[in-house]
Amino acid sequence: MKRIILNIGELAVSKEAAILETILGSCVAVCLWDEKLRIGGLNHYLLPYEQPNTPKSTVYGATSIETLVKRIIEAGSDVRNLQAQIFGGGSVITDLDNIFNIGVDNVRIAQEKLHEYDIPIVGSHVRATHGIKVVFRTATGEVTVKPLGRVGAHHVSGSESDAFRRQLPPCKACIMCGSCAELTERRRRGKKG
Repeated sequence: MKRIILNIGELAVSKEAAILETILGSCVAVCLWDEKLRIGGLNHYLLPYEQPNTPKSTVYGATSIETLVKRIIEAGSDVRNLQAQIFGGGSVITDLDNIFNIGVDNVRIAQEKLHEYDIPIVGSHVRATHGIKVVFRTATGEVTVKPLGRVGAHHVSGSESDAFRRQLPPCKACIMCGSCAELTERRRRGKKG
């Protein structure tokens, strides 16, 4: 059986029996499944919306979900036969949680976009305080979620935090967004002093 591991900004749709996997912290994955045709898809996005003056990308929830729905329809599914599950949106990037509600916003955009397509949400595992591993079996629609604990959560939050900072360009208001290396360095020096 084909096994596909998804990273930030990736998505996969399969008409064949496949195992789709990803690891999440504040990122979100939407699982779409057509029980009738046994077609399944999964995405993994970092932020809910594109920032001003940035190109559309599946790193962002709105674009990622639109692309996932489009690809599963292209694979032969009818949107009326789809059901969805939402995973992730955790509170694991603690140094940014007081500035952004990344996980909450990521879950909200998934709910909004699925509502726009009239796709029912039949399950979810969201807002954990640790990383999770999501494994989706397209042949059966079965999804398993495994908590990663402190070590896994730290690894996930570090990689998501780095990816988040790469998506936001440094700006004059870096104290507000916390995206630039200069602010990170100032915070680090402040903790030492």
